[in-house]
Amino acid sequence: MHQAAIASGRGGRQIFAEVIDELRHHVLGSYPRFVHARTANETQGEIPVFVYHSIDPEEFEAHLLYLSENGYQTIDCDTYLEILKGRRPAPARAVMLTIDDGRASVYSTAFPLLQAYNMQAVVFLIPGYIRDRGSAQAVAADRQDLDLMTWSDIAEIARAGCVDFQSHTHFHHRVPVSDKLLGFVTPDTATALFDVPVAPGHEPNPTASKTALLGYPIFEAASRMSGKPAFLPNESFVQNLLTTVRMAGPAFFQDSEWPQKLEAVVEKWRQKLPALGRFETSAETEAAIENSLRVSKAEIESRIPQASVRHLCFPYTIGSQLAVDIAKRTGYESCFWGLRQGQRCNRSGDDPMFSVRLKGDFLMRLPGTRRMSRSQIFLSKVKRRLSGAPVY
Repeated sequence: MHQAAIASGRGGRQIFAEVIDELRHHVLGSYPRFVHARTANETQGEIPVFVYHSIDPEEFEAHLLYLSENGYQTIDCDTYLEILKGRRPAPARAVMLTIDDGRASVYSTAFPLLQAYNMQAVVFLIPGYIRDRGSAQAVAADRQDLDLMTWSDIAEIARAGCVDFQSHTHFHHRVPVSDKLLGFVTPDTATALFDVPVAPGHEPNPTASKTALLGYPIFEAASRMSGKPAFLPNESFVQNLLTTVRMAGPAFFQDSEWPQKLEAVVEKWRQKLPALGRFETSAETEAAIENSLRVSKAEIESRIPQASVRHLCFPYTIGSQLAVDIAKRTGYESCFWGLRQGQRCNRSGDDPMFSVRLKGDFLMRLPGTRRMSRSQIFLSKVKRRLSGAPVY
């Protein structure tokens, strides 16, 4: 085992791969027509849905100003659903702004800007990792936006009425799907707590920090909503690794030989057990997905009296037919993905369970004055990634 920890940054190879992937989607025709159009024509009945994660103050305000100056109307999920089902006509310039995760920058940045421009957005929450009280720290421009809003933040925004709160599943799970061990969680793990791929039942308390997971084994992982069966590492094996780190305290990872120490624990268990864990049965996988969707819906509705949770956003924009089928029977009427080959945008008559979205910086390609060129947008994408700033 050569990789001792989750990658602590976004290397040039990964950045290049992401840009290439977006160019590939352009070639395959996965973007709405207005993105490609040389002239600023109308969206022709399409309802673009834009996705954000971290909210950059300058960029988000520029987007809201662009929408305001060019006569666009932001809509919520229920209005979107009514349009797709043909129950109401689509406004000439309807768009939807969706924000995944519910990070601290929603409260510190998006909330006041939405109020100032009299616009609305949809925020997909991860209730399993939301803390009860206090307000999340305002996010500095040079920091990764890794903290979530608290329930008190969310309640304040809900009372204002400018945000539609919906489900991003209970834990935003990436779960182990292989017995191939890649490394361990370390202090240099540069990812949010809700992005660490833990096995079902190993999710830390919302008040915990990543220190609670130091030493946790990292296996090849995939989105819970992909429908792939999770690999369930042996409980005693996991606790042995966590205890090894915890007993040594913060100094453990200052020792240059810490990888060898954890690998020695792994080797001991490999000799002791025929396998480091087992895979879920198909019934367990289905039950886990259903539980995630039911609990997320119930908790958001119990915490926000104004909320009617009927809309689901798949974490990492990855879903499956299994997840869609379970979403239907647990009370969801629409599912939001990312780009989908062969489906450029959303319009009346489309299946709301397969709603597509594109990244927020393409908003400036909408028809209107001060419309940005595609080359300007791609250049800004590359600059953002190279700078290490939060991406969407």
